[in-house]
Amino acid sequence: MIYQKKVKDYYKSDKENSDDTTALNRDTQNISKTMVNTSYGVKVDATLDHRLLTEDGRKQIAEDFTKTTFITNALLEAATTKSAGLVGDKASGVTGFFQNVENKVALFEGTKKFVNDPKNEEARNILLNPNASPEEIKQANQQLHDIGRQVITDNPPLNNTS
Repeated sequence: MIYQKKVKDYYKSDKENSDDTTALNRDTQNISKTMVNTSYGVKVDATLDHRLLTEDGRKQIAEDFTKTTFITNALLEAATTKSAGLVGDKASGVTGFFQNVENKVALFEGTKKFVNDPKNEEARNILLNPNASPEEIKQANQQLHDIGRQVITDNPPLNNTS
């Protein structure tokens, strides 16, 4: 008799499984009823950089990584040197953060252009030669400097105030 009482109480509290018709869905517009929620796990969005699929693309990613370090280097310089700051001040010789990053990118692009241009092979070899004369090194450095200046001229700074 105790068992039947428990069963009877169970059906009273679980109206979806009882004969009680008040638990029926009477909404004719929404005929679906969720009986069990089977949502598991974590929602994950993934993005693939398609540059990973080619050798040139991987080189671009490596170059982007190198350029990203310029930002951290510029922040470090702004925090630890007197010649760089978050805000530039030409009168006191302080280079602003954004100008500092732009200078680093221009140096990188100029050096890359210098190294990859076959016309600069002789100058590259001089700079790599520990036995090169001071005059040869000066001329090779001037060639590198000229290319760097050209990169800056071709890509004027975004912010001339810092």
